[in-house]
Amino acid sequence: METNVKAIFRSFIVFILAFLLSIFPLASQAFAVSPNLIANDSVELATNGLPQNWTTNSWGTSNASFEYSPSSRSGKRSLLVNVSNYVSGDAKWMADQVAVTPGSTYLYTDYSKSNVVTELDIAYVTDSGATRFEYLKSIPASTAWQQNSASFTAPAGITSVSIYHIIYSNGALYTDDFALSETTPSTPPPASSNLIANGSFETPDGANPAFWSRGGWGANSSSLNYVTGGARTGDRRVSITMNSTSSGDAKWYTTPIATTSGSSYTYEDYYISTIPSRVVAVMTNQSGIDSYAELAPVPQAAAWARYNAKITIPAGIKSFTIYHLIDQVGSLTLDDISLSKEQSAPPIDPQPPKNSIKNPSFEIARGTDPADWQSDTWGTNTASFGYVRNDGRTGTSSSKVTVTNYSSGDAKWYFSPLTTLTPGSQYTFSAWYKTNAQPHVIAAYVDARGVDQYLTLPNPLPAVDATTAWQYYSSRLDVPKDASAVTVYFLLSSNGWLQTDDFDIVSYTPTGFKAPLISLTFDDGWQSVYTNGVPILQKYGFVSTQYILSGALNTAQYMSTAQVQAVIQAGNEIASHTVSHPDLPLLNSLQLDSELSESQTALRSLFGQTVAQSFASPTGTYNQTTLTAIKQYYQSHRSTDVGYNTKDSFNRYNILVQNITTDTTPAELATWVQKAQSEKSWLVLVYHEVRATGGDQYTVTPENLDAELAIIKASGIEVKTISQALAIIAAQL
Repeated sequence: METNVKAIFRSFIVFILAFLLSIFPLASQAFAVSPNLIANDSVELATNGLPQNWTTNSWGTSNASFEYSPSSRSGKRSLLVNVSNYVSGDAKWMADQVAVTPGSTYLYTDYSKSNVVTELDIAYVTDSGATRFEYLKSIPASTAWQQNSASFTAPAGITSVSIYHIIYSNGALYTDDFALSETTPSTPPPASSNLIANGSFETPDGANPAFWSRGGWGANSSSLNYVTGGARTGDRRVSITMNSTSSGDAKWYTTPIATTSGSSYTYEDYYISTIPSRVVAVMTNQSGIDSYAELAPVPQAAAWARYNAKITIPAGIKSFTIYHLIDQVGSLTLDDISLSKEQSAPPIDPQPPKNSIKNPSFEIARGTDPADWQSDTWGTNTASFGYVRNDGRTGTSSSKVTVTNYSSGDAKWYFSPLTTLTPGSQYTFSAWYKTNAQPHVIAAYVDARGVDQYLTLPNPLPAVDATTAWQYYSSRLDVPKDASAVTVYFLLSSNGWLQTDDFDIVSYTPTGFKAPLISLTFDDGWQSVYTNGVPILQKYGFVSTQYILSGALNTAQYMSTAQVQAVIQAGNEIASHTVSHPDLPLLNSLQLDSELSESQTALRSLFGQTVAQSFASPTGTYNQTTLTAIKQYYQSHRSTDVGYNTKDSFNRYNILVQNITTDTTPAELATWVQKAQSEKSWLVLVYHEVRATGGDQYTVTPENLDAELAIIKASGIEVKTISQALAIIAAQL
């Protein structure tokens, strides 16, 4: 066993720091850090020539080798991973799992050097013993040792954690000097009203100021620096420099602030900048969806200048943070940032929104069932329905459905169809639920012909504590112009149970973008799209996004490589639709990663590195696990959930659509275009095959496609690919 020189040295440093903090207690006022939880953190302790408390792992298709290397940052040893012949998967050294406390915040740091981009991921172990994974951050390549850090809060239901520093391409990765500690924010001084911790950046947290993170997106070259010296007050400041850009932004941002609807805040900072900059409030609702509010613009300033703005939090927002960002070539320096809550009482709303649903919280009984509610099941499954009288989110009652022996169909409670909603109007539907499965939400309505129709709304995304804690769901509901009666199914289509309470439907007015947008998307890469669809697109001067099945290329009825290349030359975007069109939530983690990564790799090897930025789930199915995986490879995700994308409800990882079927008429599409125009929303259309005869229910005839594109052309609305539209929208958020 080797002597742990670094551990002895660190113990001495910890003793000295503790002594200094006892003399100068104000130095620890921003946060306290617990002892390092990682055993053998500097990998100096060895048994049989291998580091104690560390193991290796690789998966996927590649050649991975692991070395207990003498090339260390300090001491005598570090960890090395070499990857060659890479196709898929990753490789990493893994520290032993350590116990964590749900709800507590932890800081992870390590040092690394690599010749490729690498990544930090969290491996959680749950109460049930299952392991689940979460992306933390990407780490840039560096020929010299660099410090990396990331913070996270342990979710409910988690017992232990290990942080993986992974390599997922051909290359080499060295790591050393690991630390994982619990961070505890101290109580702010009573005299201070600043809600932003470490607003003057004086307290460091590794390479970052404590409670602050680096952020940005898009195609640009930016550097974010934590600088000593030149501060407005104290010794520290932060800066952002953007050297080149085609899209996106760069910013420092802090931990979100919990809030209540109607609260008003004053934001203030001091800045120096060579260019005008922007300040954006990012607000998160109960469903975890972000919306954005642009605050007053910021002029450039050669010397320290003061900026301040006020913001009032709208209904349904649980937390928010503020970005002071740049999105053009230049630099921005920040210091002394504060956020304070105004003490004036919020205005009283004498006419709160009226819930249209009768008996929304199940408190009124009709015999052994809740009044104004019905239960229903179809398909091959065994469903039981419960009227729960001792477990309501509010009051005492709720509903429950349990499904066993599932093969097909679904089961649900639903409220009596509403005839009081205004056709063509917008509403917000919400409900609370607990579950051990993946629920789905579908709006059902009767059209003018008396025929039942269905609209798929965004999926609920249950958290890990969904079996015990009530979860909030909210979605926009657009009532079709020909709807005579509407209800909403909060349903189960798998084995499991679902408990629901506190349903609500209230009027809603969307917040639009600066101008409406339309995107035309085609799924699967059918040859009929190339033969019949692309010429019609060119007739009207339109471009599209083609979601290609990489495994179907050059097979019967699908486009060839040469045809896809011609589609690209015509200005269309090529995006990914997996390799083989599976139902993603049914895949295990290896299968899921393979479908996502190998499709992107195949398309880029054939058509260049700029393709496959966007992704669409086959059949539109997804859950929290698939979305987390998608975010590791793609800048956006398009589902088949029905709706319009607006500024106040925009989610780049669930882009809402209108689905084109054989029953869709040009007249119906015209109403969608009119709505997008009137509310300045982003309308995304989903097409599949383009053929005169044959095909399935999602086929469009060339005649109808021509008529629909003529309607769009006449509207004057700009038609953009998915990536083009995202760039336009991002600049407005």
